[in-house]
Amino acid sequence: MVNCQFALTFAWFLSSRSEPVRVTRYFFMIGHKILIAVYHILKDKVDYKELGADHLNNFRRDKLIDHYKKQLANLGEEIVQVA
Repeated sequence: MVNCQFALTFAWFLSSRSEPVRVTRYFFMIGHKILIAVYHILKDKVDYKELGADHLNNFRRDKLIDHYKKQLANLGEEIVQVA
């Protein structure tokens, strides 16, 4: 399994679509992400840093948890936190 962030983004993007797969569009999306990364690497003169396999799973995790708690509270559900 490839742990490259771009490959994981591609796989995530393909799995999140219910419409027919348009591979060319997805390749342009990944190419765009690579160009943005290269631009910032060259502009800031830093080394490439791999974000890791869990980056998309943990991206804004705390904010998502708070968002879902608020949604449950709006629905009238009681939230009990277990240690």
